Amino acid sequence: MGDADYTIADVEGTLGDTVSYSGGAKMITPSSLIGTLRDCGVDMLMLANDHALDGGFNEQQATIKNCIAVGMDYVGAAASAEEKNTPVIKNINGINVAFLAYTESLNGNEKNEVSAATQYGVNLIAQSNARSDVNAARQAGADVVVVYVSWGEMLNRSATASQKKIAQVLVSAGVDVIIGYNPHVVQPAVWLELPNADGTVNRTLCMSSLGNFLSDQQRQYSNSSVIFEFTIQETETGDFEITNP
Repeated sequence: MGDADYTIADVEGTLGDTVSYSGGAKMITPSSLIGTLRDCGVDMLMLANDHALDGGFNEQQATIKNCIAVGMDYVGAAASAEEKNTPVIKNINGINVAFLAYTESLNGNEKNEVSAATQYGVNLIAQSNARSDVNAARQAGADVVVVYVSWGEMLNRSATASQKKIAQVLVSAGVDVIIGYNPHVVQPAVWLELPNADGTVNRTLCMSSLGNFLSDQQRQYSNSSVIFEFTIQETETGDFEITNP
């Protein structure tokens, strides 16, 4: 991460006000980890994953509060409907990069929470409109749109039909990069292309799953990961393209 201009990470579970660790079906981490990650050079946390409501809605909201307290950027969760509808755009070396994040599942935890948990608390794919979100980001001045998705099946080294469908929706919406996580094993990185009616082609770089970076899973394939790095390059026409993945 030392030579990266901007570094993003995901921690499975909540980082709210609970001070003890919990693993397995309910994944909870003390909020002190947020500051540690910030000190290590992480700039943003993805807060949309299938364990985001493991500690309940209050812990999920406390996670947001704790990110703000230490100056950690975050995406995929919000403390209000207004915040949910406000694009997250960061100026990175003069380039306006919009970040979006969604999760395909909340492991059923949303059924036991108030409606706000999915109305704005966590970006559940089934209750989100990616095309509208991308359009809002572009209108707000985004040069590039990067989307993170918690999706797929545990330990499946191939993308599922659902992953492919979601990816096609994101490509059609004009997303530049898709970065997936949740299967806990590495899945392929691919270029996806989709022609538009006007003859242009949407071209999207998709890293299907990053695997496990720090984890106690020791089984074959789940004991490895990749750090995914790419360059945003300005072209002669003033547009931006994704290079050097």
